[in-house]
Amino acid sequence: MHVLRAWGLPTPPDDSTVPDPEQIAEDSRQECERGLAVLRARYPDIHVQVEPVRSRPSDALIRASGRADLAVVGSRGKGGFHGLAVGSISHALPQDASCPVAVIRSKSPGQA
Repeated sequence: MHVLRAWGLPTPPDDSTVPDPEQIAEDSRQECERGLAVLRARYPDIHVQVEPVRSRPSDALIRASGRADLAVVGSRGKGGFHGLAVGSISHALPQDASCPVAVIRSKSPGQA
């Protein structure tokens, strides 16, 4: 399994603070690893590779779909106008991916 975490450089409030891209990539990797810890413990035989990528998420996932059997993305399920917003990954990826795409909606608050 390949976990891709796309990120961009945040815009600093002024020119004095320039974020370190290497540090942002490492922070992204660590955030993914923390999120995967429970799954790694539960499924130790599944090899998971984490890849932080400096790119717009939809662009990175579309490129990665060329070497994937299946792309899985989450959706917050906002729907309506929010669901039609340009740049929505769960809407852009199925249209342009080179592999099948599964869009997994999150559970509503309070749902078991």
